[in-house]
Amino acid sequence: MNSELGRRNLSHILRLMWARAVEPRADDDATAVAIRQAWLAIHIRPEFVYREALAMIRRSQAVIDHLGTPYPSAVPLRTYNLDGGNFFPGGALGVQWKPPRVVMMFAVEGAKEEGIVYLECLKNLNGRLHFTFVGVDVCDINETRLIVHGSDERMTEKADHLQKLIDFKKDNSPPKE
Repeated sequence: MNSELGRRNLSHILRLMWARAVEPRADDDATAVAIRQAWLAIHIRPEFVYREALAMIRRSQAVIDHLGTPYPSAVPLRTYNLDGGNFFPGGALGVQWKPPRVVMMFAVEGAKEEGIVYLECLKNLNGRLHFTFVGVDVCDINETRLIVHGSDERMTEKADHLQKLIDFKKDNSPPKE
């Protein structure tokens, strides 16, 4: 309960700081810039992650060999989950930082095949994106799984979890009339 209250208070303070950073006064430009940089360092934007991941898979020779040059699919499939970016009880100091994280899935297609991209990305305190894995499940007869970045174990664990969620949603959707 206290950690939830602390998160809400921190969020409120950051929103106030952000509002001040958006329209800084002439006498506190340096403070406003510092506040805005802090705000950007602890938030992750899924659009930036999507663009970076798409660029990463376009550079992958394995993806090009299986799909052709990948581009966003006409199928409007893009889903993500954001978490982290806050402090929680634990660690040597009594609180521990959990970096902002996005887990994402989106469809791509190429001249040869279609695929589904799975990824997990963290944002470091210096503001840089760190992809823990990026992979593509090719929609072919063999259901080929390509690892673009990261380890196979991490990709399999996340991709299988997302696939179970999709199957659950399909199986439990209301009947069509």
